[in-house]
Amino acid sequence: MNNEIYLSEADIGRSSVDGSSSDGSSVDGSRAATPLIELNHVNKYYPLGKMDSLHVLKDLNLTINRGEFVMIMGKSGSGKTTLLNIIGMLDKLSTGEYNFDNRPVAGLTENEKSELRNANLGFIFQQFFLIDSLSVSQNVALPMVYKGHRDSAHRRDQARKYLGLVGIPEKEKQKTTELSGGQQQRVAIARALINDPLMIVADEPTGALDSETGVAIMDILTKLNQSGKTVVMVTHDEDLTKYASRVVYLKDGVIVNERMNRGADSGDTNRGSDSGDTNRGADSIDTNRSAEEVTTFVSMTEDDVDLAQTEATPTAVYKDTLTITEEVTTC
Repeated sequence: MNNEIYLSEADIGRSSVDGSSSDGSSVDGSRAATPLIELNHVNKYYPLGKMDSLHVLKDLNLTINRGEFVMIMGKSGSGKTTLLNIIGMLDKLSTGEYNFDNRPVAGLTENEKSELRNANLGFIFQQFFLIDSLSVSQNVALPMVYKGHRDSAHRRDQARKYLGLVGIPEKEKQKTTELSGGQQQRVAIARALINDPLMIVADEPTGALDSETGVAIMDILTKLNQSGKTVVMVTHDEDLTKYASRVVYLKDGVIVNERMNRGADSGDTNRGSDSGDTNRGADSIDTNRSAEEVTTFVSMTEDDVDLAQTEATPTAVYKDTLTITEEVTTC
């Protein structure tokens, strides 16, 4: 496998647009931390029957600055993936405030959240969620389709560019089933980057990979962070925390500890001393979903939700589905 990654700030595009470096300092060396994620007194409840509810996140406060690499750790049931889903705008908070890049999120419609998510966030999942019927290039270009880019030649060019950034430009015409696990995760990273997001949201991106391939994937994420991308990642592997600028430990829905690795500024958090058990369990994004269902979930709009309630196939939630499908298959 080609493990060489070629990433420059010019290649990545939108990075620290406020003029700060990846460690939160300004280009002249002074501290200039700019909040990207601000969670204030966030609570999340899940209903249990008619009268009871499960309190998953408890009055949680967390700030993540532009250019940070934050890892979230905790045992099953700690709330770490619920927190990641709220940060990624895949789940709603029950009470509290969430500001993304100074924009309040809690009051947004599903349409508005979908647009904000697709424009600013790139998602990487443990199980890749690539679509087997599409080529590598078509998988990478899918977020551009959902964003309305109809020029198939431009999509191919962009897919080729980002496949080059993750070290596998020669794989663009292959089917994803012909790739190794590490190569599939590189495709998923290229897909996450193609809309030039401000932040990468990663749930166990090395969890399904061997240790050597996992290191290669973490090197890619590190280089992305060094180029200015904010990275927020859930992991159960304590060995991976060396890549982060800050490690946040959750226990029973509360931030109980925080560790700085590279001198980056921390946000306002619930401080404590108990790091909690970091065994991976069922507290994860549902890996039983198909790739189509996950892509649909990430990109779904309010109008799409109404359609989804009456249509059986996941792709039916998109307006103009036939046109989109035809354009993807000609990419």
